[in-house]
Amino acid sequence: MNQFIKYSKSANKRINRRKFYKAIDDLKVCLYYKPEHLETLINLARAYNGLGKYEEAISTCKSKEEDHYIWTATNENDLLVN
Repeated sequence: MNQFIKYSKSANKRINRRKFYKAIDDLKVCLYYKPEHLETLINLARAYNGLGKYEEAISTCKSKEEDHYIWTATNENDLLVN
């Protein structure tokens, strides 16, 4: 099985179980394989948000190449960025 897929599935399960620290570890492995993968970046921001690490969540959503945010949440329970 592709390592990216393996860790991505594991991270999604851990986010759903609110095991954010372990999800972050898995998501960082995913980013090793695909550094700009949008879904992975969003999930990483959600995991940081779940831990209350809001600055890390926001910096995860900020594009590395341009000074704008790549994702805006619409759910009031999710991280909301401009």
